[in-house]
Amino acid sequence: MFSLSILPSAQGDLESAPRLVVGFASDIPRYMRLADFFIGKPGPGSISEAVQQGLPVIVVDNTWTMPQERYNAQWVTEHGFGVVHDSFRTIDRAVNELPGRLEEFRGRVQNYQNRALFEIPIILYGIVHQAQRPKSVNPPFGAAPGNRPDPDLTASTHTSPALAQEPLQRP
Repeated sequence: MFSLSILPSAQGDLESAPRLVVGFASDIPRYMRLADFFIGKPGPGSISEAVQQGLPVIVVDNTWTMPQERYNAQWVTEHGFGVVHDSFRTIDRAVNELPGRLEEFRGRVQNYQNRALFEIPIILYGIVHQAQRPKSVNPPFGAAPGNRPDPDLTASTHTSPALAQEPLQRP
């Protein structure tokens, strides 16, 4: 995390700006409130917390980025939430690039509406509902949507009131 407010002017020398490097800390939200932007790896927790705090991000995406984190750097780029570089060796350039676009990135980050809290229950409901269907209706993992049986046309899932009283007989 980095704060531009410690510079004597908006065009100050970033290389000579004071900074604080913190190891493990449990009070990360406090540090984020002091920062103008976040520098780190593209981990989901790091990026989520930075965006939630309204901070643009600088992340690195390269061969050493963990596979499950690679999409996160792409997500930052697609949403215009910050700068993605391919090496920590170029972080100085990223830091020098960001102030000129800080308001642009900050505006996008602050306008982002994280809807995960509302989307996850719906997704979980779908998973539970799918798991409760008879096995003959569940498509094999990875089956193309067009190849999946239509549950409304499958006898084992028919819910007509006339048929609901008696179990269906299978041949």
